[in-house]
Amino acid sequence: MHLEENKTKDKALDTLTNQSFSFDTYSAYLRVIRKKRRISMALLFLPVLINILLAKILVRGDRSMNLNLQTELLSNQHHINS
Repeated sequence: MHLEENKTKDKALDTLTNQSFSFDTYSAYLRVIRKKRRISMALLFLPVLINILLAKILVRGDRSMNLNLQTELLSNQHHINS
């Protein structure tokens, strides 16, 4: 989990400036290693929630749901690393 909140204020008006924002990211990760088949597979789910300034307050501006599938061939005795 990663949370970030950046609030900058106009001291004279005591309001948030346009540079203010925040975001939240969460991740869930699943990895399977099949040694006999010499392969590794991973699935990553990563939702991202972004808040933007609207009418002097931070409100939900964007939400994305990211899914990443990775595969990796494990070392092979016939492969030569250079």
